[in-house]
Amino acid sequence: LMTPAAPGTAPDLSTTGDPVMNGPWTLADFPAMTLPHALGVNGLPLGVQLSGPPLQEGSLLELGKAVEAVIGFQAQPSL
Repeated sequence: LMTPAAPGTAPDLSTTGDPVMNGPWTLADFPAMTLPHALGVNGLPLGVQLSGPPLQEGSLLELGKAVEAVIGFQAQPSL
């Protein structure tokens, strides 16, 4: 399943951000990963989140690799 990773861009370094998008997967014990797909107007990455069934981390990593190749994100965020 692909969903937004956060309600906006990545948080600055002073916080871990809002868990609203990844909290449900953590509570359900489903593996999830985030991939950057674009930069927001503030120069920080926007991410997509992939999640999969429990105990299928290997399959999720393979899917992540394929999605990353399609997205082709190359930009460097400004820190």
